[in-house]
Amino acid sequence: QQAANLLEAWFHFAKRDSIHISVAKHVQTHFAFCTAELNSVRKEYDFNRRGPVLHTNTPFYGGSAKWARSLKRRVENLMEQFTKGWYCVSSREYTEAFGQSTAVLASLDDYIKKMYSDWKALLEEDLSSNLDRHLIVQVMLTNCLEGNFSKKLLLLFDEVRIWEKLLFPVPYQAL
Repeated sequence: QQAANLLEAWFHFAKRDSIHISVAKHVQTHFAFCTAELNSVRKEYDFNRRGPVLHTNTPFYGGSAKWARSLKRRVENLMEQFTKGWYCVSSREYTEAFGQSTAVLASLDDYIKKMYSDWKALLEEDLSSNLDRHLIVQVMLTNCLEGNFSKKLLLLFDEVRIWEKLLFPVPYQAL
């Protein structure tokens, strides 16, 4: 980000041809770095989209969507840097990189929407049966008390929390 700002300033202030050529070369290098970063994001998405690496307590669908949103933010930052340096790069390279960025963003959006629709399809009709149990039970072997809250409901609460952060509507069954 800072490199793009500096290169933009130097490009506008460059009066001599040698400085102008040097700045253009550095812009090309920065543009190549951004393109490599975009390819890195695309490879990471292609490699991990079936089962992204998530924290052990993170639910699958919401966690996957959150992971895809982080990749989406990286691509959006790259697109912002592409638009800052468009005047120094040939139009073919710019349109190619911008097209790749747009395609990656579209596939990430589709992935997030697919995770949401898959999660909605898995919701059970009647989750109230999980509430009709005692919250604390006594274990006969050790004579200790143990929490008996439904694991399905805990997972559902985590999913709902993540989908609310992602600004998706929570289905009625999950409320």
